[in-house]
Amino acid sequence: MENYKAEAVFCPNDKKCQEKVISGKWTSIYDQAFNVELENGMRFIANFRYNLKPELAKDPYTTAQEKGIGRFSQIQSGDYEKFDSQCDKTMVGFIQNIPSITG
Repeated sequence: MENYKAEAVFCPNDKKCQEKVISGKWTSIYDQAFNVELENGMRFIANFRYNLKPELAKDPYTTAQEKGIGRFSQIQSGDYEKFDSQCDKTMVGFIQNIPSITG
């Protein structure tokens, strides 16, 4: 990850990966996601992994508002202390083809 450089190889359909290395660059999106853009026009974006802290996810079906699912409605986007972050892992992301712009 030196100097925001990235490298990838193409592995079609879980078969043997090709030997050709595709260069690119990476960047973070705030402290929430990871973006990789390759020279072949592909873009990969995924959020960093996070989970609700176990004490918040415990017994979500309890009917008492303060103990059950009501805890979820009280969570705000800035409540970082309510989540366990794993910034060395990502959630499932998505792939895009970057359109080439010619003029």
